[in-house]
Amino acid sequence: MLGKVLRLAKLIRRDSTHEYIFNVPIKVSSGKICSVNERIIELPMIQQYLSDLPPEKRILEFGCTRSWLSLAMATMGHQVIGVDLRDYDVKHPNFKFYKGEIQKLQLEPVDCIVSVSTLEHVGIGAYKEQVNDAALTEVLNKLHQLLIDGGWLLLTVPVGIPQQDNFQRVFAPEELSSLLKSHGFEIEQAEYFTRSDELTWLRTGPHKLQEGKYSSGVSSVACIKCIRN
Repeated sequence: MLGKVLRLAKLIRRDSTHEYIFNVPIKVSSGKICSVNERIIELPMIQQYLSDLPPEKRILEFGCTRSWLSLAMATMGHQVIGVDLRDYDVKHPNFKFYKGEIQKLQLEPVDCIVSVSTLEHVGIGAYKEQVNDAALTEVLNKLHQLLIDGGWLLLTVPVGIPQQDNFQRVFAPEELSSLLKSHGFEIEQAEYFTRSDELTWLRTGPHKLQEGKYSSGVSSVACIKCIRN
């Protein structure tokens, strides 16, 4: 799994600068691991959930830029739609990209929606979109609308002591559960992971999340599989 992530992390040149086209979970300097961000947990968990999805389904990745999940799902034979506020320059025959706010796009229903560390940014201007206090509700309503009956919503978000800044919000576990249920999603599986240090993540329960400041990302994440009611 990790080998796939690192192989996909190819450098591209834009305007005489280099940037990673994919967000990789590990930063290495002189052969030493410096930090491990939450993707090291989120991506394997989402792929584990996806392993139970029948072949050749329609999947939407909400927040696909710098993610290789759309490509992984496309290469597995699924028909994949990617949506993001930012550009996504990678192409695949089974993948189609739409740029814009998802609640304003006209899209056909899908069997599954994947959202990795995206909901926490909605509506707060993190990516130069207009600040909109109602956007999170609008987006969750749209995700519910886009899913077929019984469709899956697979998501990850930061969890812990609830807070918000101009980049992201952190959800309390009980707040997140209530929010999803109030928008028509039944939580089938919820797993929580928390850091013990910059390099180590541990599986835990919703009431044992650690708090701390880390250079590579958030302290704790929830990985959740929901079913559309």
